[in-house]
Amino acid sequence: MTDTATFIINQGDSWVQQLILQNDDGSLMNLTGCQVHMQVRAFVGSPVVLLDLSTASGSITLNGAAAQINWNVPGTQTATFQPQPGVTPLSQMNPGTAPWGYYDLRIQFPSGEIVTYLSGQILLQLGITIPF
Repeated sequence: MTDTATFIINQGDSWVQQLILQNDDGSLMNLTGCQVHMQVRAFVGSPVVLLDLSTASGSITLNGAAAQINWNVPGTQTATFQPQPGVTPLSQMNPGTAPWGYYDLRIQFPSGEIVTYLSGQILLQLGITIPF
């Protein structure tokens, strides 16, 4: 079963994320030899990809034995992120927060099995201070 999570990106800040994955029994998931791919789109089925992260491109890194998935989207990139019209938030938003898109994160294991591990919505906390 796919877990769900909502991420909030502060516009203009580096978006640094580390996930530690567990199996259903609570043990750490061995990610050695895995490939990970995550895309963000304004809405499900949109032909436009707002953000594309993967181990293949080097934008996602793994510490397989420690079950860690890491990414770092620089502030220069998140500063360009803009609210997407027509995206309905899944939950109550904080003031200054706008819907940005939906994502899923898929893992391909060395056996070839592909699992969607995480999905949800990404919200954008609109910046006030102009970046450095």
